Amino acid sequence: MVKSMFAGVAGLRAHQQKMDVIGNNIANVNTWGFKVATTSFKEYMYQTVIQSSAGSSNTGALGGTNSSQVGYGSQVSSIKQNFTQGNYAPTDSPLDCMISGSGFFLVGAMPEGSSAADRIKAEVNPDNLKLSRVGDFELKAVKVDGKEYTFLTDSSGNYVFGVPASELSESTTGDSLSIAEKQGDKDKVQMLVLPEITNDKYSSFTIDETGVLTATTELGKSYVVGRIVMGSVANPGGMTNIAGPYYTSGGSSGKVELSDCGTSIGSLVTGGLEMALVDLSTEMSNMITTQRGFQANSKIITVTDSMLEELVNMKR
Repeated sequence: MVKSMFAGVAGLRAHQQKMDVIGNNIANVNTWGFKVATTSFKEYMYQTVIQSSAGSSNTGALGGTNSSQVGYGSQVSSIKQNFTQGNYAPTDSPLDCMISGSGFFLVGAMPEGSSAADRIKAEVNPDNLKLSRVGDFELKAVKVDGKEYTFLTDSSGNYVFGVPASELSESTTGDSLSIAEKQGDKDKVQMLVLPEITNDKYSSFTIDETGVLTATTELGKSYVVGRIVMGSVANPGGMTNIAGPYYTSGGSSGKVELSDCGTSIGSLVTGGLEMALVDLSTEMSNMITTQRGFQANSKIITVTDSMLEELVNMKR
């Protein structure tokens, strides 16, 4: 009789965890790039009351018996994120980018180095960077060893990594900024930083669908700063979601593979961001069924308590 009490408590815990996931989904209905999560249950454990046995062919013998088991409720087996692409939402910023495909932006902190030049030009392994689906980019001035540089960052201040133009001039084109053609280590990326110019000022910036960042000055000169590079993993579900819209690769996700924007893993849609992948009608329906499941498991506990009370009151 007490086993039903344990089964009810296990069911309450499982349904509470599912409600936590649903609550997080609904809370992030307007969060850029949010990926909805789903909860799956499995049976908790069983106690075998009667072992199964094989039948006998001897005269007068009986046939076999099936095993008899009593379960102890349910538990959460997995919480999975759906990495299907969300819808496009236009914004007012020309630097906002949405990935049309399965890739991720590569962002992170400034690399280590003995000097400013070493840190700015340092090549970083993408496995050490954060992956993000939110391309809310902006240009920020940062002082490195007392000298001011302008970097492409996201809204949280993480530096955006890609392939910088080796020799920036008006003749530089984005065609030569491919990760496959990159000089040096093709498996690593660098921060994107604006070149220094004299007797002129930058006035506008654009990012095209292949990820090429172009800066235009007040005198009408255009400079290709570099190219945003995307990363991908074999199993996105194996990544770890950390604070904000960021993921890190894990043991079951596989290594981060680099690819240029505009390839099979995705291209950029500029001037907008990716909306949250939350269907409110589905989440509200899941909330109702989860609530009813929670109520049913609580009823198991109250009924079992009534039965125990009757048992105790048998002797008056």
